[in-house]
Amino acid sequence: MKNGEKTVIQAKKYSGKVSNSAVQEVVAAKNHYKCVDAMVVTTGEFTKSAIQLAISNDVELWDKNKLDKIISQINNSADNSMRSTQSVALNKNLFSISCPYCNSVFDFPLDDMPSINEQVTIKCPKCGIDLSLQVPEQLCFCVNCEKEFKSWKDKIQHEKDCKQTKKIS
Repeated sequence: MKNGEKTVIQAKKYSGKVSNSAVQEVVAAKNHYKCVDAMVVTTGEFTKSAIQLAISNDVELWDKNKLDKIISQINNSADNSMRSTQSVALNKNLFSISCPYCNSVFDFPLDDMPSINEQVTIKCPKCGIDLSLQVPEQLCFCVNCEKEFKSWKDKIQHEKDCKQTKKIS
């Protein structure tokens, strides 16, 4: 309980896929115990129907990929706190995207990234859920020389050659 609000969490140690029955159980427990939040955590993965049921019932899902990511973030938090700027690593003009529902990571072409505040819909290749992708205005400027850009691609290309960035490095 945090701030007087209850959360129900179900943990599943699986190597395979967790079905929608786990989601059904936490939804029932959430209602029965009057919880504000519900969550299912697994060392495996979730079926597509479990992901869809979780979305429609506001249940947070953490699979093995999400757990690995959280653990990595915790382990690297000391290193990250020492960095003043962050950069995006591109592999052959592909931008890595993490699906917030199934936590899979997939590549998206940099050329297809939307312009500032433009929104596009993409489909997660693993779970098939439609995702909205939008580049906020505050992310389209160079953190070192403060030059503004109309697209994420222009910003990334600029930061490779930015004289201010090279001075800091």
